[in-house]
Amino acid sequence: MVLILFVLMLLNLSDERHLGGSGLVQTWLGPLLAAAFVAFVAAAAMLWAADTRFERPAAGFGTVRALGLDLFNHFFYPFEAISLLLVVAMIGAVLLAKRRL
Repeated sequence: MVLILFVLMLLNLSDERHLGGSGLVQTWLGPLLAAAFVAFVAAAAMLWAADTRFERPAAGFGTVRALGLDLFNHFFYPFEAISLLLVVAMIGAVLLAKRRL
């Protein structure tokens, strides 16, 4: 996310024209959907907290070695898929922000 925002900040968008339109989405629909999302996340967090018992973590939990072993042993393919997805998202952000290359 930070990489995509950084690329968007570096683009020169001063010559782009303002796209007109109604303010319906910004005025009513945006805050309504944001409130619904916050309510959904809060309800999910309450359900998760009710079913979870906190236990003491195992020795070595949270260390760099444990993270590296988990990342490259169990989550190697999802890690690579997410990295490819981030590259595609960055290219898409540049293409959407800059109409002509």
